[in-house]
Amino acid sequence: ALFLSNGSPRLGMRQNNGGSSSYVYVQNNVVGQPLVVRLTSSDASVATVPDSVIIPVGTYYAYFNVTAHDVVGTVQIQATATGYSPTTVNQEVTAPRFVVTTASTVRTTQGLQAVTVYATDAAGTAHPTNEAVVVNLASSSTATGTVDSSSVTIPAGASQVSTAQIG
Repeated sequence: ALFLSNGSPRLGMRQNNGGSSSYVYVQNNVVGQPLVVRLTSSDASVATVPDSVIIPVGTYYAYFNVTAHDVVGTVQIQATATGYSPTTVNQEVTAPRFVVTTASTVRTTQGLQAVTVYATDAAGTAHPTNEAVVVNLASSSTATGTVDSSSVTIPAGASQVSTAQIG
């Protein structure tokens, strides 16, 4: 039988699992010849996977990337291979969120401190973005602090950026 493991069962729209948290495997067995495993998503408008992965000789698993698109929903990812029973796993895609953090210490007379912006799913777990994402920044109280940048860009393939500062 084939088995699927999904280390990122929830992604935000336009995010991906980084290619190292979802994998297909055969249990208690290493393959003696390369095993081609076909992958499909039940709705490609929500999330996609590669057409196939190969489990190499001498191992029992292969990682694959799950890419979330612009539609919120849950899809089934299916894996099939000749001679093995198929398997499925669910993948949820949520509205994306941004989490902003700074140092937790009070800074009354000290210099600027870094602001980190994370691209997350609806539950707050950070994931790499599929494309560069521009995030606009503003302080809710300029008497308390001002941000040195009006926006930051989370690069494609990254889940966070720490280029802005507040003081």
